[in-house]
Amino acid sequence: DVVGSTAFNSGTIRASNGGTLSIQSSIANSEGATNGTFEATAGGILRVEGITVSGGTVRTVGSGQIKLATGTVTGGSLLNSSTGIIRAESGISKVDGLNNSAGGQVIINSGAGLVFKNTVQNDGTVLVNPSGSPTYAYIDGSVTLQGTGKVTLSGSGDGPLRFFSDSTSDTLNSSETLDGSGAIAVKLNNQTGGVVDSNVTGGSIVLSAPTTNAGTLQASNSATLSLND
Repeated sequence: DVVGSTAFNSGTIRASNGGTLSIQSSIANSEGATNGTFEATAGGILRVEGITVSGGTVRTVGSGQIKLATGTVTGGSLLNSSTGIIRAESGISKVDGLNNSAGGQVIINSGAGLVFKNTVQNDGTVLVNPSGSPTYAYIDGSVTLQGTGKVTLSGSGDGPLRFFSDSTSDTLNSSETLDGSGAIAVKLNNQTGGVVDSNVTGGSIVLSAPTTNAGTLQASNSATLSLND
């Protein structure tokens, strides 16, 4: 475990070989020639618990996992490998930019929340994965969602995809696929190439906030798509 007040890192700190490294002290990674790196590799788990990791590089390598428990990763680069997992485990965690490789998974556990800021390059899968408890993917500010992957929603009510700070200005600019079921309760700019697909049999996606569409809005598999704003 890394515990205490804010620390500075100009090297590489690694969780590997199935072990877990729990970070409980805010870390400022150096950048430039001495780029600080946190990584989870070879089945290792890097757990960011109640603190902020800023700057440098935070990444999975191979089958590594990053678990966020009310943790924040801001600035620098947050990178997920093609076999890696970034998991919002509990509480509300925040990521300021993200690059999720093809095959990579970003999973929001039941009862947890994950706040996205700035640009999300998603070539893998983002799963909002509730099983009875409120579970949210939050959009904070103007967020660009791009890539060849998809975001799969599961839920109902006032989520699972919603604004974080301001319902009038928080906006998701998406050019990829949003599918599954539940409410999209954030301003949506569905750009060219963007798809909203309500595709859970008997379920629905409800667009409950202002929506601009230059892409595709559809329902499949006997599901429904509703525009309520």
